[in-house]
Amino acid sequence: MQGCIHAKPSEAAGVLSRLAECVASIGTYCDSRHLQLNSTKTEVMWFVTTANLQKMEVKDRRLPVRGVVVEPIEIVWNLGIYFDNRLTLQKRVESHVHVSII
Repeated sequence: MQGCIHAKPSEAAGVLSRLAECVASIGTYCDSRHLQLNSTKTEVMWFVTTANLQKMEVKDRRLPVRGVVVEPIEIVWNLGIYFDNRLTLQKRVESHVHVSII
């Protein structure tokens, strides 16, 4: 599942609450169909500037998923592309440069 919510840094707690509710609903859906929501494979990423990230409280960056606190990550592999939380695609460029050098 992928989701995107646009908000100001001051609204981070509300965003986190909505995300937690969404994940809980997905967990309930999975349970009703005898499926598992693997909280250890769940990732959360905040796409923000450094200045806005510093405005967010640390507790508002973490996503609770079924008793596990998911810490935000900086780089994610998604649909064959590396994305970073600053949207610089630096990891993607580095991987192409590495392949070209070899």
